[in-house]
Amino acid sequence: MKEFEDDTPFQDAEGDARDAYRRLREKVNRAARQFKAYKEFPCSIVMADPHHTFVDIDVPEIVVGTMLGNVGYPVPIGVMPGPENQPRQVFTKGGKMVDSRRQFSRNTTISAIIILNVYPHRQRWLEIALDKRKKEFGRELTIPEFLEVAASVSTSTGDSVLRAVVYENPYARIPLDRNLFHGSFDERWGAEGKMIRRLYIGEDLSRIEAKLEQCDHWLPLQRCVGNRGR
Repeated sequence: MKEFEDDTPFQDAEGDARDAYRRLREKVNRAARQFKAYKEFPCSIVMADPHHTFVDIDVPEIVVGTMLGNVGYPVPIGVMPGPENQPRQVFTKGGKMVDSRRQFSRNTTISAIIILNVYPHRQRWLEIALDKRKKEFGRELTIPEFLEVAASVSTSTGDSVLRAVVYENPYARIPLDRNLFHGSFDERWGAEGKMIRRLYIGEDLSRIEAKLEQCDHWLPLQRCVGNRGR
């Protein structure tokens, strides 16, 4: 179990941009040393950020990139646009489960990284309810209208839900049992062919995401530009 306790500034001492992978990879390095005596077992790193530090454990690209390499998007130049020439996601350097040249695997005792975080259950349903009311009125809500909607939204589980998000190590010597962590808000990411995809999504989370996809998240300027392009 690895917790993040200290705040990290957005820039380091040399003024470079913050490395979103660094602190996660430091935890992997420490865990790998602890797992050396347990190679006959499936070992997983559980990460949590209870102190709300500046660490991106809620971003799938960052967690997967921690294992497989910094995420990049090569863009083809000088070719005709088309589905086959769209930017695609690739993994570059720094991955803790592969070497720098991606020629062999390492840390294969680590079966998965498991993120424990809090899902903002009520906040998501509030976003859905506010979007529905704005569409009914055809305008932005006034403050009293906003407060009325906010007071009407409640959930049986409270404001938030503790959940697990599992990121499988595709090179693990002993994979983590896929029957574990099937809660209604849990997720599981892993290899499917040559791609890393979400393999499992809990029932309640799936229902919320389906409704959020129908919401209008555009800013006023984006909405204006979008209407002009129609």
